[in-house]
Amino acid sequence: MSTTQEIYQKLSQLMPLEKLQLAEMLLADLDTPDPQIEAVWRDEAQKRWQAYKDGKMSSVSYDSIMQKYK
Repeated sequence: MSTTQEIYQKLSQLMPLEKLQLAEMLLADLDTPDPQIEAVWRDEAQKRWQAYKDGKMSSVSYDSIMQKYK
């Protein structure tokens, strides 16, 4: 049996409120920014901004997108 399954079996015996509190803690932990992922997105955003400024990438207005998906 995997460690994850063992943990789940133990935690499944908790009271509903305790399960909720644990779930909130786990979700909060997952919400913590990862510096490596943030760096990748920052670099990508800078590349896209530079491409837009250099005329290599065009933009689409918010209104045209919203019209397309109505």
